[in-house]
Amino acid sequence: MQSSVVSQSKSEEPPSLRGPQHFDELEPAVQSALLQAGQFRSFAAGQPIFEPGSAHSETHVILQGLVRTFYAAYSGREVTLNFWADGDVVGGPDFFGGGNHVWGGVAVRPTRTLSIAGPKFEALARTLPSVAVWIAFVSMFKLKWLSLLFQLHGTECVSQRLPHLLVMLSELYGMQEGSNVVIRHPLSQSDLATLLGTSRQWTNKAMGDLRQRGLLRIDDGRIIILDLPALRVIASLSSG
Repeated sequence: MQSSVVSQSKSEEPPSLRGPQHFDELEPAVQSALLQAGQFRSFAAGQPIFEPGSAHSETHVILQGLVRTFYAAYSGREVTLNFWADGDVVGGPDFFGGGNHVWGGVAVRPTRTLSIAGPKFEALARTLPSVAVWIAFVSMFKLKWLSLLFQLHGTECVSQRLPHLLVMLSELYGMQEGSNVVIRHPLSQSDLATLLGTSRQWTNKAMGDLRQRGLLRIDDGRIIILDLPALRVIASLSSG
């Protein structure tokens, strides 16, 4: 059963989060230059790719897999920043090396990366304008995502965060299947809780409420949005 919430008109829908920052969207010559500069690395599920406070030496382009980036507090509590997949870049913001990692990155499932040392990445950015522009797009997208995530945590009450997050994830990783939108990567309710900064128990309850309202369902671990326009309306009301 579909929600009866009135959908937004097309002109009112917010622009997609997804920007032109994927590795596979670069020109073949630029991809080739990056491939020659980097090294292929493989990580098992659960294996750290970089750890908070460790020396920053490489930037990682995800060729295949899924990576969770997170902030670890001194108390030991972790807050998930995002999940990154094929074509995404992790390891910033010091893409050219130097300093220490502000947050950590861990492979959620077996992951293969192209890892480029900071000085080589900087040299490519100085000689190939397309690489410099790509890094700028990557940085702008990450800044936008983190800004929205911090806004979510800082200005919305707990009960209003989930619809907004699901809209963000649908814009980032949504696949259209008929009238539904499938978030392509399986995310557990524990994963959602760490993104929301809430307990798993609350997240379970909030997801159950959205299912009862006919807005989503879970199928084989994947979140299926049944009425994205209605979810957008709820998210806009919660953030207004």
